Amino acid sequence: MYKPEIQGEEEFLFAIGAAMKTTTHSEALLDIVKEFEKYKQFMEENLESSSLVSDSVFLFRFEYQLKKNVWKEVEIYGNQTLDMLAECIIESMGWENDHLSAFFFPEKRKDGVWHWYTLYEIGSEGVDNDQFPILHTNDVLVSSIDYHKHPKIGFVFDFGDDHRFFMRYKGERKAEKIEREGDFPKLIDQRGVPPEQYPEYD
Repeated sequence: MYKPEIQGEEEFLFAIGAAMKTTTHSEALLDIVKEFEKYKQFMEENLESSSLVSDSVFLFRFEYQLKKNVWKEVEIYGNQTLDMLAECIIESMGWENDHLSAFFFPEKRKDGVWHWYTLYEIGSEGVDNDQFPILHTNDVLVSSIDYHKHPKIGFVFDFGDDHRFFMRYKGERKAEKIEREGDFPKLIDQRGVPPEQYPEYD
């Protein structure tokens, strides 16, 4: 069984400890550690151990938020990574995968509004919280997430252009005997015309 682990935790805590000995801003550093512990606890509670061998195929709909009626449906094996899922949706939009991306667990705030840019992100390689290490998409299996608990997750590609999606869990099935893992992830349905990644302006 496999469960993703945060890389660089020991180095981070060592650096924080060393910095606290040489600065007058120890309270601010302690706040960073508390935020990291909050992130770590959330991921420990919401990510599950998964088998590296899987015959489960997951179906997701990615609903694009910056243009109406644009969505893509993708199937992927449970033992494939979130990184592979992200690459599939980006390429299905007709874009080059040349920017950073991240999945976000939404959070309902006291005002009753759901927020999608939250502390609880799993980013592509190169995405890091400015202050502490996080999980990356190439370390997290699709089946590591409990989608009955989290049926809708935020996905963002290119933090400059801010291409936002709602990723909705649509179900799970057993792979058919004729299906091969190498054929996944794959686009199975879509609607609408995505915007150009780099439109030409007159």
